[in-house]
Order: sequence, then structure tokens, then C-alpha cells
Amino acid sequence: MMKIHLAMLRFFSLLLPIIILNCSESPIRENLDHSLLQIKTLTLNNINIDNYWVAPNLGSNERLYLGSKNNINIPMSFVQMVDAEYLNFYNDSAITIDSIRFMMCSIDSSLEEVLPNLYFSPDSEFNENESIYSEFISFSEDGLLYLDNPEIDTKYDTNSIYSHTELLWNVDTLIDIFSDTLDTDPLNSFVLFPQNTNSTLIELFSEEATDGEKDPQLIIYYTRTTYISDDSIVVDTNKSKIYSNGDLSIIDPSGVIYDTGQVGLCNGTGMRSIINIPKVEDSIPNGSLIRTANLMIPYDTNRTNISMAKLQNITIDLLTSDSINIDSMLFSNTTFEADPFSGIGYPYRVENDADTTIINNGIYRVSMKNIIQSKVLGDNISSSLKLVSNEKNNPFEHVWLSNMENDIIKIEILYVKN
Repeated sequence: MMKIHLAMLRFFSLLLPIIILNCSESPIRENLDHSLLQIKTLTLNNINIDNYWVAPNLGSNERLYLGSKNNINIPMSFVQMVDAEYLNFYNDSAITIDSIRFMMCSIDSSLEEVLPNLYFSPDSEFNENESIYSEFISFSEDGLLYLDNPEIDTKYDTNSIYSHTELLWNVDTLIDIFSDTLDTDPLNSFVLFPQNTNSTLIELFSEEATDGEKDPQLIIYYTRTTYISDDSIVVDTNKSKIYSNGDLSIIDPSGVIYDTGQVGLCNGTGMRSIINIPKVEDSIPNGSLIRTANLMIPYDTNRTNISMAKLQNITIDLLTSDSINIDSMLFSNTTFEADPFSGIGYPYRVENDADTTIINNGIYRVSMKNIIQSKVLGDNISSSLKLVSNEKNNPFEHVWLSNMENDIIKIEILYVKN
């Protein structure tokens, strides 16, 4: 019995420091000489970074754009609607559709000066997650149905403070068209163009921005007639909303000026980066517990101030294979239609919150704990990662990373070993 008690005591004396180590966010400063555990630190240097470019796709951005900014041009945006929901109203004999409005919202209070042109296409013209500019080089409004200028409705909150602007298009001409297209293509597209090629930038809410209220939508105003008896009926007027099920701004990358001497990230230009991690398995004993492992990436404080840096989050994704096996010509002045590097995704994909992980002296800090822990445990995973600008970032701004001689990309690791 005494031996069992001694064994349990030894077990808990080893377990307690590990529990404390995992639960505490601050460094452990206690003396662990009485235990078999040792706290160690390791810094991995000599981490190189290379740029590459992928044709931009903003399918997950919270805004739809039209116009130009920072030499990035967006000639059109698409909004996709589903016919099937509309037909629930159209085919109900008790319902009479009175009118339909197409609505989009913006936080631009001066939108009346730069209204977009809206067209309707009976076909789905795009794939939200895959379509790129090369598919739309010859695309124009020819053959599309033009819809008149919208009504402008400016909204204020209960304190009379500006909230947002609503654009409402009368689309009554589509009442019968929607039903006629169901057999050929149940998905329709609304297409927005700027009024002129030199248009200032227009920002509208996409379906990613809110819980639905400000999403692109069709508002159906209808009358429902209910017969209670032969000589008694009830007529109600009401409205219902059908929200978009996809939208996309098409970015023209032809005006992009490649700067191979400056590394960075930008969704609007498709600028991404690749880094290779030095081999860590030989430096940390197998089975060690990783407390923290942070990738420290300096950013260029001359081109990106801290306020801008906090608005631009970084996403890292472990590659399915090491990039060192890929031809170095891959990093030439070329824009790839699809990303040549495949990421593993979660749990290795990390999306940092820049507001809480920026060091004030010009450094992004991104956690790599899961990746380093897996390597130390002997998992056969890649040593290469790609860095991309988070899909919600402003696509017209760059995350400029520093490649100055004294600005070293490094990984700082705190671990526990027996």
C-alpha cells in the first residue's frame, strides 16, 4: 500500500508543473530543480521569405467594390440570387406579388455622387470562390437588362447618428423573368458596373458583412388573400426578404507593378509569401512539451504604421509538401491563376488577430505552437508555410514585411523536457 501511495505522489509531482505550464499565460519563474522537468528556450533564425502572386479573388471579403484605388481596378461586381425561393411566392395562388425591390447597403454617406449602374443577367455568371478576372476580360453590359437608378434611403440610429445608406432598385420587370429561368438556370446574377472608368471607389456590404439585415437582398411586397367562408375573405399586405447566396468583386490585376525587392501580403494584388522553417527536431528532444512557439515577422515601419498594421491580419498555412522542391522560377514576375501551394488547413492554419499580436516595435507575432509540437512528436509534416493576407483585410492595402538586414524573421520557442 505504501508503494502505491509513493507512486501516486511521484506521478502528481510530475503532472502538476505540466498543468501549471499549460494553464498559465505568463512565464514560469519557479525553481524546478526538485523535479525531473526542465524549461528551455530555443530561437530559430535563418528563415527566408519569398513572394509569389495569385490572381485575386475576394469571395470572402465583407465588402463589394467598384472603381479604383491604389492602382487596383475593380470593373464589376456580381450578386447571385436563387429563383427557387422566389417561386414559393410566385406559384402560391393565394399570393399576388405587388412589387420587388433589390437592395444593397453601404456605409458611404456620399454615395449619391457615385451611384453604380445595375444590370440583370438570367444566368449565373460567376463562382464566388474560384472566379478571377481572366474569365471576364470580354464581359460587358451588352445583352444584359439595365435597371434604372436606385432610390437613396439614408438611415440613422435612435440618437440621430448616421448608420448606413440603402440603395433600392425597382425590379418589377423581373417578376415574370425569374419564373421563366428556373428550368434553364435557377441562379440569376445582378451585375454592378461603375458609371465611368475613372470612378472613385464604391464600397457596398457583401453577404459576409452582417447577419443578413444589410446583405444584398430582394424585398418582395405581396398581398395574401385568405377565404374564411363563401362570403368572407381576409386580405393582408406584407413583405418578405430573399438574401443573396453569393457575391464577388472582380479584380483586374493587369496594372499590378511587381516589386520583387519588397516582401509583403495583399489580397488586392494577390501578393503572398512562402517561408521555410529550419529543422527543429534535432534541437528539441522528442516528446518535449511546447509551451509557446511564436513566429516573429518584422514589418516595414516606414511603409506601414502600427495603426494600419493592426487592421491587417496575417494567416499562415502549413503546406502539404516542402516548397524547396519546387522550381525557383515559380517566384518570378508571374501571376498564377490558382495558388500552386496547397495548404493542409486546420489545425495548422492560424489566423492571428493583429490588434493583440503586434509588438510595438514593428513585429507581427503569430503562434506556431501546434506546428512545432507536431514536429517534436515526430509527425511527418512539411517545413514550409505560406503567408497570406486575411480574407477580411482591406484589399487595397499591403502588409509590407521588412527584409532589412537587421530585421530577422525568427521563431521563439519555450518548451519543457524531462
